[in-house]
Amino acid sequence: MPPFEETSEHSRSTELSKKNIWSQILSDVQNHGNPKLPSCKQILVLGDNESGKTTMVAKLQGVEDPKKGSGLEYAYIDVRDEYRDDHTRLSVWVLDGDPGHSNLLKFALNKDTFQHTLIIFTVTMTTPWEILDQLQNWASVLADHLDKLELDVDLRQSRRQNLVKLWKEYIEPGDELDPTSPMKRSSRNFGDEDVDLEDGPLPEATLTNNLGLDIVVVVTKTDYMQTLEKEHDYRDEHLDFMQSWIRRFCLQHGAALFYTSAKEDKNCDLLYKYLTHRIYGFPFRTPALVVEKDAVFIPAGWDNMKKSVFFMKICIVVNQMIIIGILLFSQLLGRPLAEKLKSWLKMSKCFWEKCNRFSWQEVHPNWDLELENLPFVPPHW
Repeated sequence: MPPFEETSEHSRSTELSKKNIWSQILSDVQNHGNPKLPSCKQILVLGDNESGKTTMVAKLQGVEDPKKGSGLEYAYIDVRDEYRDDHTRLSVWVLDGDPGHSNLLKFALNKDTFQHTLIIFTVTMTTPWEILDQLQNWASVLADHLDKLELDVDLRQSRRQNLVKLWKEYIEPGDELDPTSPMKRSSRNFGDEDVDLEDGPLPEATLTNNLGLDIVVVVTKTDYMQTLEKEHDYRDEHLDFMQSWIRRFCLQHGAALFYTSAKEDKNCDLLYKYLTHRIYGFPFRTPALVVEKDAVFIPAGWDNMKKSVFFMKICIVVNQMIIIGILLFSQLLGRPLAEKLKSWLKMSKCFWEKCNRFSWQEVHPNWDLELENLPFVPPHW
């Protein structure tokens, strides 16, 4: 064969090979490089009546005039991905707080929608004494409903393992750029520097009630804290006690925690961003927020029992210091506040012992003794 014919054949072969490569690349990009946002995702909102469910959903929708329905309400949130120039509708189901409507859950959460559903439990700061019972009640309602669905065992176990993996692999925003960062270790393993969570068991009391569903606990109407302090003698310590127990509930169920106020527009936008992050994988760079008492945010995977108990012990010590100071101050002014202090103490101990499996004295064994030795304690204390 003449040389020019061999060269021509080789050129055609090379061009054909290049076309095949580019066709393969284009095919991969179309199939995997730019996937569309799924339209099957949904949120199920559970909570008592007047717990702020309708207002919360309206905030997520960007609606100014929320409409309250009954039974099982349906709404949707427009979700847009600016990066991929794509959008979809996120379905939202809101169940009436009346226990008689629990049978309607089957229309929102069933075998087909289980793996596409995120749960929101709502409680309100206007009735803080009911938060504990309400969370436990709705978690029980949800667990009972899931048991009735007769879900595929492998599917449910897979979902549970996904939550365990999420918790173990949680990284504080910013630390993902440096895997060796000491902050990564300290933020996740507070008090357990020698524990490798990714290979070891979950921390104490974490995901003990693993339902296989993403859960977010939303405490609404946190602006009412000011009213609690003015009209019901609530102090920061009481609000901290409540936060500590709510965090424990979230640990047990693998849930994130939000304190929100639609009235003051606190954490509403952050809640939207976190939900789209958990559901669609959108970027999310906000770390845990625990400084402002009415705008708390704790992402799933950040918290642990050691942080919670450490937080509680600080509250107890601060409580003691305040009581000693007020007793001394009241004696100097000749206006003893023994009855009010006694009420505060009773409320503090009630919160602690109701929200924890061990007693107040186990955490602070010298509490009663120190009270007896306080200076100027009135005889009728």
